[in-house]
Amino acid sequence: MISKEEIVSYIGSLSSEAEALLAYSVFHERIPEYKFIFASEKGGIPGLAVNHSFPSGGYIRSLFKTERILVLDPQTFRDMKFGQATYPIDYSISLDTQALSYLVPYIKTGKAVLGFDDVFNFISRLDVNVDPSPYMGENLFRLNNKNELNKIFEK
Repeated sequence: MISKEEIVSYIGSLSSEAEALLAYSVFHERIPEYKFIFASEKGGIPGLAVNHSFPSGGYIRSLFKTERILVLDPQTFRDMKFGQATYPIDYSISLDTQALSYLVPYIKTGKAVLGFDDVFNFISRLDVNVDPSPYMGENLFRLNNKNELNKIFEK
């Protein structure tokens, strides 16, 4: 009998969304705890904060090669069989340490270093989510240093 791990690996390695959908339809009852998200030409749009290029030279890119995605999980698959599927997705913009170093002066003064005002105006909108996890991960090793701790949490 094929294991769950082999099923997941197989579905995840397929080269087209049609193949993935067919494989998921065969195996979905064996892997209900898994959710697959694929780049897609015809799927849902994950959010407004995808693939923006700004006049200042800044840009926001998606994790996927297309602007649309195909989501396969038990609820979405069931909904697709009977009509239209809807699903919530939080497509947050991740800021690394370098991006944050440009954002701090903007927050303090209202003027962006290197002219990134257009980028920071965009990410400060209420309909755009920003994820601090990459910054936190990059600075995890510095948390033992009490002098650095306040600087990290201030940002």
